[in-house]
Amino acid sequence: APTLAGMAARIDASRSAGPVDAPPPILPAERGEPLPLSFAQERLWLLEQMRPGDGVYTIPVALHLSGTPDVEALRWSLGEVVRRHEALRTVFRRAGDRAVQVVLPAPAFALPVEDLSWLRERERAGVLRSRARDEARRPFDLEAGPLFRALLLRAADGEHVLVLSMHHVVGDGWSMDVLFREMAALYGARVRGDGSPLPPLPVQYGDFAAWQRGWLCGEPLDRLLGWWKSRLSDAPALLELPTDRPRPPARSFRGATHGFRVPAEVADGLRALDRRESATLFMTLLAAWQLLLASWSGQEDVVVGAPVAGRTAGETEGLIGFFVNTLALRGDLAGDPPFVELLARARESVLGAHLHQDVPFERVVEALETERSLSRSPVFQVMLALQPRPPAAPDLPGLRTTLEEIPTGTAKFDLTLQVTDGGDHLAVALEYATDLFDAATIERMAEHFRVLLAGIAADPERRVSDLPLMTAEERRRVVSDWNATGRPFAAGPLVHELVAEQARRRPEAPAVVCGDAVLTYADLDARADALAAELRRRGVGPESRAAVRLERTPEMVVAQLAILKAGAAYLPIDPATPAERVAFMLADAGAVEVT
Repeated sequence: APTLAGMAARIDASRSAGPVDAPPPILPAERGEPLPLSFAQERLWLLEQMRPGDGVYTIPVALHLSGTPDVEALRWSLGEVVRRHEALRTVFRRAGDRAVQVVLPAPAFALPVEDLSWLRERERAGVLRSRARDEARRPFDLEAGPLFRALLLRAADGEHVLVLSMHHVVGDGWSMDVLFREMAALYGARVRGDGSPLPPLPVQYGDFAAWQRGWLCGEPLDRLLGWWKSRLSDAPALLELPTDRPRPPARSFRGATHGFRVPAEVADGLRALDRRESATLFMTLLAAWQLLLASWSGQEDVVVGAPVAGRTAGETEGLIGFFVNTLALRGDLAGDPPFVELLARARESVLGAHLHQDVPFERVVEALETERSLSRSPVFQVMLALQPRPPAAPDLPGLRTTLEEIPTGTAKFDLTLQVTDGGDHLAVALEYATDLFDAATIERMAEHFRVLLAGIAADPERRVSDLPLMTAEERRRVVSDWNATGRPFAAGPLVHELVAEQARRRPEAPAVVCGDAVLTYADLDARADALAAELRRRGVGPESRAAVRLERTPEMVVAQLAILKAGAAYLPIDPATPAERVAFMLADAGAVEVT
């Protein structure tokens, strides 16, 4: 059965004959001068200069502690983690036109304790959530630090909440796992009266940053970048999803999240499909997500971003730091293929991207010479992230611990689909930019995705255009309820007659405006009359139907009026409709196409 380990083995095998030589080992760097930023850190540092302290790149978690914690042991264990990992005591200072890392001495770690036990019980939960959220939103100062902090909230005897906040520039999701693992080992040792059981770290994040800058340059970088440029150079710059509001000139990063579940029977069907097609769950979710985005946008070329751990070197596995990279995965949905073929395309896209994942996304963007805009992210605006298991809380002796994410009300992208494999189900969170989307729109999109996954699990051999998106209730509402529009019309002039009347009364008034093009009522009526006469010569008249397949231009309005003037009915056809579908619509309606 295909697994993540199997995919990793396949990638490793490809790497042995891959595009570049194996990278050198990571060794301690010379510390005579301040160390450079990694490529990923440099991007976040630049973003922070444009929007200082906005909290978008904060990683916050709340750890619920049931029992009586040893506060001094907590403080010591967190301080020891900070002492061990230079990234957690790093700040970023300007050096000319760039920034450098400055590692500060290990401070006495601060763990403030706030006692909220005096609150009435019915108020306590709300105040705890609010206080944790406020702490998570408190801005960081990248130049002064610290960029990792903790706060202990005492809710009642035997009930505490430990709020941990880390700026993304010094950590990532994997780093949180390292933090919890080391914190648990150190806390346990402290309450037993022992010293630290953890061995010294062989390298630090600053060593990785210097190694990355030294290795990813020259010919190795050029060869890796060549693959990405050939893959993405002609990709669409923007995914044109139907938004509830126009895209603002600059993103505010305000966001919200809608959560839902994919039931066990559907999750099991997707896993069975993975086994048959030598794929992984991520590949299947990617193909399905790109299909949904194509359906909503009308685009057959869809680029989705996906995070990868970025820890391809063994020396990085036990470090806290910002290693995560982002891959731009391009999906080709042309030709209305069966879903299994779409999955095969997604599999090859994922494998190729993972083989070339050492290139930081920042360098890919530079190589593509993508036009930058404050209104959108470059290359892609939609993400997909799969977490193979729910995050685990640290095992602290004498305490029962549970982990809870803290909503920050932010969104880094237009949409981010986050899927966690819960074993018997899939837990899904759809994060969205509230500048663009209303909650009702996202709920509808989430329901479409749930229905689509069920359809894929039931019959993955179906062509993608035949896979369902709407529930039975939504289909009834769209097909029946919204089309139950029959009603008596009062006698009066028809649309083309009203336009002709305006042409007589106000001939120079603008009737149609499209960009710089303007048609007056006189122009519109005259052009429609001429086309109507041509249509009559072709036999288009009463009791006949004429199809209009044009973009939203003045010519479309002229064509529709001309058909009405000729006495026929018009059939609108979206220019993006596949040729087979157009042929069926023309035959089924008995219509001729106006060209």
